[in-house]
Amino acid sequence: MSRRSRVLLVVVVVLLAISLLGSSLVTVLTDVWWYDSVGFGNVYGVMLRTRVTMFVIVGVAMAAFVGFNLWLAYRLQPAYRPMSLEQQNLERYRLWLTPRLRLLISLVAGACGVVAGLIAQGQWQVWLQFANAEPFGKSDTQFHQDISFYMFQYPFFRYVLGVAFTAVVLALVGAVFLHWLYGGVRLQGAGERMSDRARLHIWLLLAAFVLLKAWAYYLDRFGLTFSSSDVTGLDGASYADINYLLPAKNILLLIAVFVAAMFVIAIWVRNAMLPVVAIALLGVSAIIAGGIVPFVADQVYVRPSASTLEARYIKQNIDATRDAYGLSNVQSSAYTPSNAAPASLLRSDTQNVPNIRLLDPSVVAQTFIQNQRGSGQYTFNEKLDVDQYKIGQKTQEYVVGVRELNYAGLTGTQTNWAYQHKVLTHGYGFVAAPANKVQNGLPCYVSGFMSNQPPQCNEQPIPVSVPQIYYGELFGDNYSIVGSDSGAKNEFDHVDANGSTVNTVYQGPGGVPIGSFLRQLAYAINLHAINFILPGAVDSSSKLLYVRDPRERVQKVAPFLTVDGDPYPAVVGGRVLWIVDGYTTSSGYPYAQRETLGDATQDSLTGNGTTAQEKDQINYIRNSVKATVDAYTGEVKLYRWDDGSDALLTTWNNAFGGNLIQPKKDISPELASHFRYPEDLFKVQREVLARYHVTNPVAFFGQQNFWKVPADPTRNNNANSGPPQPPYFLLAQLPGQNAPQFQTTSALSVAKGDSLAALFSASYDDAGNPALSVYPLPAASNALGPNQAQNNITGDSAVARQTAQLTNTAGGSDIKFGNLLILPIGGSTGGLLYVEPVYIQPKTGNATYPTMQLVFASYNGKVVFGNTVADVIQSLTGQAPPNTTAPPATGNPPPTTGGVNPELAAAVKEIQDSIDALHKAQKESNFVAIGQAQARLEAAVRNFERLQSATSSPTPTPSGTPTPTGSPKAPG
Repeated sequence: MSRRSRVLLVVVVVLLAISLLGSSLVTVLTDVWWYDSVGFGNVYGVMLRTRVTMFVIVGVAMAAFVGFNLWLAYRLQPAYRPMSLEQQNLERYRLWLTPRLRLLISLVAGACGVVAGLIAQGQWQVWLQFANAEPFGKSDTQFHQDISFYMFQYPFFRYVLGVAFTAVVLALVGAVFLHWLYGGVRLQGAGERMSDRARLHIWLLLAAFVLLKAWAYYLDRFGLTFSSSDVTGLDGASYADINYLLPAKNILLLIAVFVAAMFVIAIWVRNAMLPVVAIALLGVSAIIAGGIVPFVADQVYVRPSASTLEARYIKQNIDATRDAYGLSNVQSSAYTPSNAAPASLLRSDTQNVPNIRLLDPSVVAQTFIQNQRGSGQYTFNEKLDVDQYKIGQKTQEYVVGVRELNYAGLTGTQTNWAYQHKVLTHGYGFVAAPANKVQNGLPCYVSGFMSNQPPQCNEQPIPVSVPQIYYGELFGDNYSIVGSDSGAKNEFDHVDANGSTVNTVYQGPGGVPIGSFLRQLAYAINLHAINFILPGAVDSSSKLLYVRDPRERVQKVAPFLTVDGDPYPAVVGGRVLWIVDGYTTSSGYPYAQRETLGDATQDSLTGNGTTAQEKDQINYIRNSVKATVDAYTGEVKLYRWDDGSDALLTTWNNAFGGNLIQPKKDISPELASHFRYPEDLFKVQREVLARYHVTNPVAFFGQQNFWKVPADPTRNNNANSGPPQPPYFLLAQLPGQNAPQFQTTSALSVAKGDSLAALFSASYDDAGNPALSVYPLPAASNALGPNQAQNNITGDSAVARQTAQLTNTAGGSDIKFGNLLILPIGGSTGGLLYVEPVYIQPKTGNATYPTMQLVFASYNGKVVFGNTVADVIQSLTGQAPPNTTAPPATGNPPPTTGGVNPELAAAVKEIQDSIDALHKAQKESNFVAIGQAQARLEAAVRNFERLQSATSSPTPTPSGTPTPTGSPKAPG
């Protein structure tokens, strides 16, 4: 290269280095400021110090070891080289390399050190767990090591072993090359192929390599607790592992030590055959003892008697898996629903029927958006949340959401930088509606509503004193600049009842101060926005709000946690708090079965308002942390929620100074009342429980009585495929419970079929401890699973006619099915009630949002539908339940006198008699009678419609009878 080209190259490299280093420096600076603003500066300090320390220590050690061995190989070159064609050809290379050797060794060693350091800094969590390990107080049954050894020490030892192997191999390759280049190793010519000095160096490096292999064999013994068996398909040591592979590892360990000794001895005896024979012995032993013998034993002895030989190891896997996933204390209560349970149980039920949830949070989100967003700048998440509130003396289930900024809906001048980041800074309002009530097909909003026609539910509102939402799920990467020197209220807040715009100014303690030019410049670079440094854009009192998603915010301050995919808002003390469930996870629990977190938590709602989990392999999970994020200030609090037994959380808390996690006693009773059993944990547990409810190892090996998570019947036409049914929250009293509880619930189907196998429920007891219950059904019960129940309901001829009538309105409508709920009625001797709300969404017009039109229900094989829960209970029992208070979906006022119209009652009876006659004719295959019954039914329905149009009196809906309804008008 010419001198000019070399100078240009140097300038380019320097500029590139400055750019990279400058960008990294800006990132570090802004991270320091952000962590300080949320009060978690120590977290970032520990992470940064640990990463830098590991980079330096491992990088320097790698560079020093490799560099020293390269230098040593040069220094050990022979004084005289025999004349040969090979050496003559190498001489010109030696002449070029020798003057530059120091520089080249430094570059090679430095490059090895930088790469090793970069890899090492990514292992900061491994080191922190190793250095702060907390014992579990439990040991594995094979090696009697505390669980902490496998979780914290074993991964670190494996990492150190990998670094050591890499260092020795790099040094060995480099040393052999330099010994060959400088004549210490010869491939041609007479005499010995290796000088004494070269032999000493290379043999010692090979001895070190073999000793590391011995250490690897030693660690492999413990690694058997994570192995996977081809015989059982389970994780953990198997019969062949313990009886054949473990002895082989012990033998190979001893042979490796012997081989290393042979390399050392060979240095003095000057016999190259010793290490060669020893290496061959190690290779042959590895093939025979570590490969052939276990394989033959597995095929000839183990597989034919697998159910007997593997029983002990299957039992170990079952016990470890149930413990690792928090399933050891699941209460199993056999439940046999009766198909002949009297319908009167429905009428007398005061715990489950009045609390039946009619609002599906994934469906009515569109309704919330249309009715309650207030202004086009606001919207709701596409999936709302479910929570419980105690208003007065009454605990009730609510569908809740917060009104957040709708960045996707901004147009025109709204998209300019100042308006988007300085005017539209926050959302406004917490909106709630009782989950068991509708009015005119719409939710009965009781808090934070913005509607021209407020609902009339006679419910007390949930008081919110700070309605501004500066932190929420829909902010994404958008940031806001708040505050000003003048204190002027230039942030859009909301539009009041008079249609006037109300502005505000942020007065909370949150946010990063950006009053100095240095900070403005740093964020201009970091956020790629030159506006930060333009005159008038930012002043000395300005603050920057970013990292505003509650889930991302918790993940950033506690990077060791796995965060639930569905944070939810709750009003506590008049403030809106986001509640975020944090999990400690690991793949290091011995003998426990590994699950893919992303797959186990996937359901039909994943990605539609909930965040998908990473596809990480785990075999241990605990919901040990409850986190809150203040929707106004952004303040993050981490509370310990477990009983203190999670050593993994204690280890992490120790790593960050011991006070990162606040104790459980600091949780206020009001906040604790809103803690619900987390969805992602529940989904993982139900996936595992579907197999690990079987605790007999022989039955488990035969996969007898396994269950499965059913496909979502409301979003899938094929019960054998499609995404799993999401769990649902219920305020209900299940068999064995003394009172209604707010609980996460799921149905489980038989593995090879669709019939109901069990109900699984999880909640918290009064002390905040997990309370898990499973209700397995006997195979002979033939209870309908979710997909069978859905098909049974939608396949009913009258239901099909009614849904067709509702969808064939002007312009057409789409039908949306809400949660299919399965409710035990009457305790352990009662029956199963299947309930499903049905929504209609017009395709055209102004009100193109879902409204609840019907309630489908099935009990003891009888399918009915009506406008309300009261209607379907009356159709099932012949009498309305006494404690059902939900108003009619049609909005018609109840009669003041006279009760039910007698002519309508007679018409209903005629329809019911016609249906009974039709069913009887169908069973007898009497086609003449079928035709007569159909004609009678059609005439009865026409008479019913004529009478219904002439009166507004309420009428019970007969089983399987189409209910004449119109399209209700939306408020406003």
